[in-house]
Amino acid sequence: IAQKNAQEAGLKIPFFVSPMQEFKIRKQYQALICMFAAFDYLILERDIMNTLENINKLLKPGGLILMDFWNKEKFENSFETFRVKDTENNGTRIIRISESTIYKEKRILEMSIKSLVLREKLLIDEFDENHRMRYFGIDEMKEMTARVRQKSDLKEKISYYQERLPV
Repeated sequence: IAQKNAQEAGLKIPFFVSPMQEFKIRKQYQALICMFAAFDYLILERDIMNTLENINKLLKPGGLILMDFWNKEKFENSFETFRVKDTENNGTRIIRISESTIYKEKRILEMSIKSLVLREKLLIDEFDENHRMRYFGIDEMKEMTARVRQKSDLKEKISYYQERLPV
């Protein structure tokens, strides 16, 4: 969709599809954005470190990474393991039922979601999602990024901003 929209607008924007931990390009950027909890899908230590190393390589000196991740401190204290969201708009109703298991020792969340789409009280679609994600503490993230910076001998590029937002 984004590529099509860019073409229709006459913009020449390169698009890349690659896992974060394997992404390679010979260019550096002033800023990078990693949103919508994408980083949380990295479970293995090597994938996390490879991704942080790639981010470090892609940033120009003094560059900024804007990245959200599920905050351990907030997450473990207030996350609901069973949740129902019911939304209606213009006669279409979506019911989303999620059930989660948290493995605190590994900082892993496994979430199953059942979504129902209704129009005029009739079921018109349903689908299931399964997610396995990791959440991080601020200190853990600082330690991992410090290891990457030491290894690469580059100046500190990553700043930390902690805002207490609901999970």
